[in-house]
Amino acid sequence: MQVTSSNHNRNDKPLKKLIIVFNSTREAIDAERACLGKGLSCQAIPVPRNISAECGIALDVDQKDESAVRALFEEKNISAYFHEKEAGTPSIAL
Repeated sequence: MQVTSSNHNRNDKPLKKLIIVFNSTREAIDAERACLGKGLSCQAIPVPRNISAECGIALDVDQKDESAVRALFEEKNISAYFHEKEAGTPSIAL
């Protein structure tokens, strides 16, 4: 399994990441396309075991993009649940 490496800001503090989960695979795919279409960085990942969801796909995004992602999802009528995690921690429970 591949685990993404940690991201750091100028003060060398880890940046927070968001795990976004959805009610359906269709919404997850639509959300990923919408984010990429707006130039927002995101990565589709399996939903971590410690997060319950109907859909098995989640998006991993930088917390700095949270406001833009929330606004985009509202505009596109995409329902999502946001969970915070430290950058550098595994997205998937090993």
